[in-house]
Formats: sequence, structure tokens, C-alpha cells
Amino acid sequence: MKKKTRTLVAKIIAAVLVFAMVAALLLPLFTEAAETTTAKGAAYPTRWSETYNMADIMAPALLRDTDPNGVAQQFALALRYGSITQGDIWRLYSEGFKIPVESLEILSDNGVISGYLYKTAAGLPLEPTDLKDVYDPVYFANTEFIQNAIAAGTIPNNAATIFQVFTTIAMGAGIQGSSEFNPAYFKANYPDVAKAIGDDNLTYYIYYILIGKQQGMEASKLISQK
Repeated sequence: MKKKTRTLVAKIIAAVLVFAMVAALLLPLFTEAAETTTAKGAAYPTRWSETYNMADIMAPALLRDTDPNGVAQQFALALRYGSITQGDIWRLYSEGFKIPVESLEILSDNGVISGYLYKTAAGLPLEPTDLKDVYDPVYFANTEFIQNAIAAGTIPNNAATIFQVFTTIAMGAGIQGSSEFNPAYFKANYPDVAKAIGDDNLTYYIYYILIGKQQGMEASKLISQK
């Protein structure tokens, strides 16, 4: 009996030794394979490697008629946490997704989005407060551009006409309308944006209203480019 036990123990020890020897031989191969996989990424294709922004995630729900209050609440939360911008909302609206105008009105009334976004989508006339991020009535009225026009009798000196000049002429010409937003500084500070927009001056104002302001982009002074 003792002999059988000793024989069994010997076999177990031998098996363990063989396993250890095999493991020692194979370990470098497994290590090399693991390093190769780590260097090259996942060893198999996976759709979970793709990323989507919040606007794209919300988009399918906006393919059907939705509750204006619910849409406003979802957009308000997403804007609050910075997962979307007003530019994303405008893109979805422009692409035909069913964003109720009432939702935009709610957001505008609560100061969550600009009056520009709401009124442009609703087809309503703009007012100076809708462009407050890029337009200051007092600042613009005292610019050389406006003062020269008034002195020459080209335009009357009244607020409504001066605002109309800003929206129909000055924005397209890249003329500064407030101390907060200087289009020339904005272009210089963000060359990647300038490269994408090019010479379309009006788009710089809209970009700042819908995206730049929320993201804290600097447009009132030049910042160093490192």
C-alpha cells in the first residue's frame, strides 16, 4: 500500500515538473503575443470602439413627433453638462429632425439658448438682445463706421436702423459690433476655425453665438499662439 502511495506521489511530482517545464518554454511566446496585441490594439474588430456625441445619440428620438417640454428638458440638461452645443441643436434642426419650435422658445425664454437660435428656426425677426453675444447697441453706434454714415446722412441716427445695418452689412463685412467679439481676433486666436470657415465673415459671428461662447473661446483680445 505504501509502495503504491509513493508511486502515485512520484507520478504527481513528475507531472508537475513536466508542466513547469512546458510552461517555462511557452511563457515567452505568450508574453510576446500579449505585447504584440497591446501594441496593435484589439485582437478582433469591434463596433464598440466607435464614439458618438450626445447629439447623435438623441437624434433617433427626434425622427418622430415629440413632446416640446420633454425635448426642452433633455436639451437643457445636455447643454448644462456641455455634452452638446447650440450648434449641435442647429445642425439637427437644419438636417430635418423634428425639434419643436416650442422647445426652442422654452429654452430661449429660460436663457438656456440664444434668441438667435430660436428666432432663426422659428422664422421670426431678430432683435438686438438676440445677438447680445456679438452686438452691443451703444458700442456699435459709436464706431467710426456708423458715425461716418450718420455724418454723411447715409442712415438716420436711430437704434432700429443701426441694428439693421449691423445685421445686413456689418456682420458680412466683419465689422466689430461689441467689445466682447472682435472677428479679427477670433480668426487669429483659432486658426483651425478660420481654416474651416474661410472668408465667410457672417459665419464667424454665428459660430461664436452657437458654439464659441459656450466653450469659452476668447474673442475680445489676442491670445498667444504657442
